[in-house]
Amino acid sequence: MKRAICIMSCVSLILFSGCENTSPVSRVSGQPTGAKDVIESQIAASESSISSETTSSLSSEETTVTESLFETSADEEFDVDLTIDNADLIYAEVFAMVYTPEDYVGKTVKMKGQFVFYYDEEKDQYYYACLIKDAMACCAQGLEFIPAGDCVYPDDFPPALTEINVTGTFNTLEDDGETYCALTDAVYYW
Repeated sequence: MKRAICIMSCVSLILFSGCENTSPVSRVSGQPTGAKDVIESQIAASESSISSETTSSLSSEETTVTESLFETSADEEFDVDLTIDNADLIYAEVFAMVYTPEDYVGKTVKMKGQFVFYYDEEKDQYYYACLIKDAMACCAQGLEFIPAGDCVYPDDFPPALTEINVTGTFNTLEDDGETYCALTDAVYYW
């Protein structure tokens, strides 16, 4: 429950606009987002720790290796490809995925958006999501993704808000009695 609230708050803070309370990420909760201040301070701390040196320290060789590890083949087909439509259609599709997950369970999904994360201190666990903005960039929808393999944050992830490509299988999962959506066995590159 706390995780859902924090991810929803993270989206709201990133897109502090008229759409801030209408866009759940991947976990829908009937409770208000009371963790807004906590998330805001975490995002501010995260953004201040991301310097241009960190971003530019990745050599082109390291980026190529990272992309080759996670990139999908050109002929691979996906049930839902969120990289080929316009921004409004993609946003609408993700919105549908979040609100009618039963229509998407088991489908393979390919998406591109901004990388965001949340750290749950109580569970000592990181949660990752890919945010997709609409054409006006005032609203965002996102999906949590659960990486395949043994990925470790921050070593195997880009800085927050970096453009990321994610592929995985859409599923609904349970956590603390709440059902949420996530891409499982996800692979990603940036």
